[in-house]
Amino acid sequence: MNRGSRNSLLYFNYIRQLIKDKRLLKVTSQG
Repeated sequence: MNRGSRNSLLYFNYIRQLIKDKRLLKVTSQG
C-alpha cells in the first residue's frame, strides 16, 4: 500500500514536470 502511494506520487511529480516543461516550451515558442 505504501509502495503504491509512493509510486503514484512519483508519477504525479513526473507528469507535473512534463507539464511545466511543455509550458516553458510553449512560452519560448511564443516569445
